[in-house]
Amino acid sequence: MIAQQPYTKDTAVLAAEMHSEVQRGLSGEEAEKLLVQYGQNTIQSEKQKSIGAMLLQQFMSPMVLLLVVAAGLSFLFKEWLDGTAILAVIIINALIGFYMEHQANRSMNALKHMVSLSAKVIRDGSLQEVPSENVVPGDVLYVEAGDMILADARIFNATQLEVDESALTGESLPVAKNGAVLAGEVPLAERVNMLFKGTFVTKGNAYALVTGTGMGTELGKIASMVQQAKQAATPLEKKLEQLSKKLIWITVGLVIVIFFAGLAQGAEWVKVLEVSIALAVAAIPEGLPIVATLALAQGMLRMARHNVIVKRLAAVETLGGTNVICTDKTGTLTQNIISVSTILIPSGRAEVMYYPDGTVAVPKEVQNSVNFQKIVDAAVLCNTANLELKNNVLREVGDPLEVGLLKFSTAEGKDIHQVREQFPKTREEAFTSETKVMATLHENGSTSIVFAKGAVEELLLKCTWILQEGGPQDFSDSQKAAWIAQTEQLASEGLRLLAFAYKEAPSLQESLTQGLVFTGVLGLLDPPRLEVSAALDECKSAGIKVIMITGDHPATARNIALKLGLIGKNELPIMHGKDMKDYAGLTNQDKKGGWKP
Repeated sequence: MIAQQPYTKDTAVLAAEMHSEVQRGLSGEEAEKLLVQYGQNTIQSEKQKSIGAMLLQQFMSPMVLLLVVAAGLSFLFKEWLDGTAILAVIIINALIGFYMEHQANRSMNALKHMVSLSAKVIRDGSLQEVPSENVVPGDVLYVEAGDMILADARIFNATQLEVDESALTGESLPVAKNGAVLAGEVPLAERVNMLFKGTFVTKGNAYALVTGTGMGTELGKIASMVQQAKQAATPLEKKLEQLSKKLIWITVGLVIVIFFAGLAQGAEWVKVLEVSIALAVAAIPEGLPIVATLALAQGMLRMARHNVIVKRLAAVETLGGTNVICTDKTGTLTQNIISVSTILIPSGRAEVMYYPDGTVAVPKEVQNSVNFQKIVDAAVLCNTANLELKNNVLREVGDPLEVGLLKFSTAEGKDIHQVREQFPKTREEAFTSETKVMATLHENGSTSIVFAKGAVEELLLKCTWILQEGGPQDFSDSQKAAWIAQTEQLASEGLRLLAFAYKEAPSLQESLTQGLVFTGVLGLLDPPRLEVSAALDECKSAGIKVIMITGDHPATARNIALKLGLIGKNELPIMHGKDMKDYAGLTNQDKKGGWKP
């Protein structure tokens, strides 16, 4: 059975319910039976239409049906040339539409089959690799840094585990995970003892009991909702349908009027009927469907040259008629990487500017300060991540936040490997959820130096001095309170904050995190994509309104929106999901009147 609310249950109880064992996992035979019972661990895509159905769909518009009737009537009255011409238009129009949509479907299928993944599971008491589609509820899944999580699972053994869940929640920063039991109904983003299909492990490793596969996962539920959504007709389809209906009534009206007018003049009814129908056929714009199809096909080809696959031909016209775009934040408007955004040192605050070539700009007065240099050294040395260049490809290893620090230091001209060779690490006090501080000891000949980083409040408690341009000075409680107030302001802007400190270490026996010299704070953020501002300007010039939708903290969302120019400094148009129903019920006049959720 698939467990309900597995995050509220102890793993031993959960394993018993699922007829599994956390130490030995399932047997091969049990796994095969469960695979038959629950099906493959895949996200089922929308059932694809057959070639015949796809071809038939091209004839199912009112305009084409009207042309079919016109062709039939032309042949009935032996107007062979007219009938053949209309029939040729219908066939050419259908073939163009069919070919373009069939090619798009083939491209989509090719993308789906490009990647084949395997999962590490414990079966029959040993760790095995199995195809991801063969993972079943009750399997014991093992994941480590760099792995994609291939099923929903309840954690029962985790070591410094952090997971990137941005695909589900929009949160750019990795989430720390553990195996503790949670109580009551807990939102998806707060289920810290669960792993979810489609997310990535960024740090540590874990064993977890699989509780959901395929369409039974959180990702599968989202896919199911998308597939159940009704496909609305495009504006062009609606307009052509309205035009077709009008033409039908106008044509029928003309036939009736001309037919009775002819009879009133004493003409033979057969001749009058032939003339009436001939005029009706002439009134139908046979070239309209093929002109519309060719225009859409051209748009589809242009989109393909920009690496955009459009599945339905008519959808191209929808894009052309768009006046509102709702967009995700993480990975769409932003780069989905953590980068240094703000520097706060005793001499003041500075913003970091990033350029397309990978370089950064820091104000000279900050860049030349001793505080900043100490922070950059700490960012390299008090850091367990690494950047490796293999086959001209930069490979990032470690926690994304620490990787962001290394990238910033590299952009500032630091050679990571050279600095680490010059000051080799001889001791480390690791970051934990209790201490929230990391410290490392480094030696260079007779010189010993400690670098530390961590949460602002915790690191300030361990600092006795503050580094000024003239050297370390006493760090009073009132000064610490002022620093906390400043950093709270930064946190309200959606920044992730890290404080830095150092000390000369004459004795290797003392604690690394006592008597530190405070140097400053870095604010980190998932930065906007460099090309997005130009794209937003194009949207504005085209009269398109852009709305950002994200599961991130409102302050973070507002900060990104300001950086992109999506909103002005005095605007506060942030709406929570729970308020949208109330907003939808208002009239346009209410909304124009400045209603605020």
